[in-house]
Amino acid sequence: MRIMFVYESMARWGGIERIWTDKMNCLVRDYGVEVCLVTTIQGSHKAPYSLDSRVKWHDLGIQFHYSYRYRGLRKIYDQLKRRISFRRKLRQEIKTFNPDIISCVAVRYVPTIMKLKGEIPVIVESHGNCITTYHSNANKIVQFFERKMLYSAIKKADKLVALTKGDANEWKKFNDNVVTIPNIAHLNDSGRYSTTSGKHVIFVGRLATQKGLPQLLDIWDIVHSQHSDWTLDVYGEGEMEEWLRSQDSFKDNNIVLHRPTSDIMERYIDSSIFVITSDYESFGLVITEAMSCGLPVVAFDCPYGPREIITDGKDGFLVKPNDCKGFAERICWLIEHPEERVKLGQAAVKSSQRYCSKNIMPKWIELYKSCHSRS
Repeated sequence: MRIMFVYESMARWGGIERIWTDKMNCLVRDYGVEVCLVTTIQGSHKAPYSLDSRVKWHDLGIQFHYSYRYRGLRKIYDQLKRRISFRRKLRQEIKTFNPDIISCVAVRYVPTIMKLKGEIPVIVESHGNCITTYHSNANKIVQFFERKMLYSAIKKADKLVALTKGDANEWKKFNDNVVTIPNIAHLNDSGRYSTTSGKHVIFVGRLATQKGLPQLLDIWDIVHSQHSDWTLDVYGEGEMEEWLRSQDSFKDNNIVLHRPTSDIMERYIDSSIFVITSDYESFGLVITEAMSCGLPVVAFDCPYGPREIITDGKDGFLVKPNDCKGFAERICWLIEHPEERVKLGQAAVKSSQRYCSKNIMPKWIELYKSCHSRS
């Protein structure tokens, strides 16, 4: 079986990059699948995670974002030129590799893929939420037609894979062939776990609006006022980094900002509580990572990931969205009850195993085989 994966780039320390790397490595290593990864804007960026040498990787060098250097008609012309180049180069990649299945996570590429695929089955992976899938800076008329074209193409996909049942229900409005397969979690396999005795709370994620950073600071204001000897370690990078550093509460409340690291499991193990303050999540890969290291998790009960991973009161806590006071109370309760913190952390390790490769990959293999048999 030959599977082609189409994405923008493997350049960020992000969840999709981690998941696809693990999945492609597993396919070539454990299942003998021929895998081709096609990216469009990788450029000279190095992949943050190690990709098996048996994965064929071709970057088309389209660099769509370069169009934003221009304005007006020149911008429109440049965008059109790059779209034509993308179509031509992708058509050649499909012809050369001759895949049995094409899988795509960058939904804006789906209309082009559907036009080029011929009889090849296409799987669209939703690694965001259906309700937040389409983003555009174009005017309202252009947005209307682009959105219509996008969802028309998605409707024709052979399968659409959602990470949670909640998101799957949203996607069923646009595609009748929706299945739910959770992410393969990159779990702690060191045999060592957090003792939850260190006075460290950890946050890991992109420094972006979605991640609820203003709420995180408000929450920590409350926690720090009661437990000033505890530290909040923030691991991430993104467009809100400068804003975060400029806030008085960031400077004064024992918060430390760290760059992303490939050694994140060790940082989890050194910590005692994991927090995630997102407005929405497609899944929440960092939740499973932290749980596998023995950390109880406190999260907003946002759409849709946390509620399908965390069992409230057993391996962590779910808090009503935007209830910063309630969120802080849960952190303080964990700080003040070390024995319960250990108990929830131990339960979290067991819960995280639901998302290990041996439990999730067979679901993907079954899906691939079902698509292949119909092609």
